[in-house]
Amino acid sequence: MPLLVLAAPVCDQFTRQALVQFSRSRIVHPVQREPFDATLMRMKRLRDSNLPELACLLLAIAPVLFDAMPVGLLRGVSDWAHIAGQPTPAGFWLGVVSTSIFRFVSLVWLWRFLLWTLACVAVLAT
Repeated sequence: MPLLVLAAPVCDQFTRQALVQFSRSRIVHPVQREPFDATLMRMKRLRDSNLPELACLLLAIAPVLFDAMPVGLLRGVSDWAHIAGQPTPAGFWLGVVSTSIFRFVSLVWLWRFLLWTLACVAVLAT
């Protein structure tokens, strides 16, 4: 998980450079240049918007808000996360904090992947 967080700025820089290269290269036919540039601007606005990250955050913490604590693998059997059906401090941390952070980082990376895929499809469609 820390590597995904540390790799985010590097990945963003790589994506910016790739999109600039798409713009500078002659891959896009001059007739299709205007729609392609409009698609790139739309991608940049989506990339720079705070709304997708807010949506990812809400989706990441939604299970916690609706009291969907993870259950033990074997009902009635105590483990490190649950004793007698009640979460231990470690189980609470796993269910509320760690899992939410994991979901958030995963959803943000999924969003980046989706934007990159849409940009590549825009290049192929032109």
